[in-house]
Amino acid sequence: MEIFLNVWNNWSIYEKTSISLILGISLIFLIASVYFLTKDKMLTIWVSLSLLSSALITVLILWLLNIIFDITIVSVFIFVPFIVLFVNILSLGTSIGYYMDHKKDKNFEIVNLKKEFLRDSFQLTVFIFLMFCSLSVFLSSTFLILILVSGGISISVVWINYLLMYKLVK
Repeated sequence: MEIFLNVWNNWSIYEKTSISLILGISLIFLIASVYFLTKDKMLTIWVSLSLLSSALITVLILWLLNIIFDITIVSVFIFVPFIVLFVNILSLGTSIGYYMDHKKDKNFEIVNLKKEFLRDSFQLTVFIFLMFCSLSVFLSSTFLILILVSGGISISVVWINYLLMYKLVK
């Protein structure tokens, strides 16, 4: 917890306000837009839990890096939550888009959405793995850790999204 207090205390009021507003407005907009587009309560809950779980996992991993591996969390690690949020939105967006496109079909079932999301999760995992591996070849020290952490969290978020969808959306 000390690392977050140190980062928070070293930020200016402008940085604290702008980051909080950007993340807060983005999350509210995402959840509201999913609800208004789909009119499905379970999909909205799924998106909300997915965004919450990605935030918690990011905080937990950064905290564990600091405690267990004694890695100093510097200001460049502010990119990790944004990378994870981007991947999470990409993951959620593909499934919401598929749902919006096929929900009025005669033969549409939620099982079809789950199968498509599984396929998309595999494709996104391979893409993230290859992209972050290719980036990590050229980096060292802090930036290498940043890329590895971002990639690992992003892949785990994709599969947590699938697990949440499998359990919640029926």
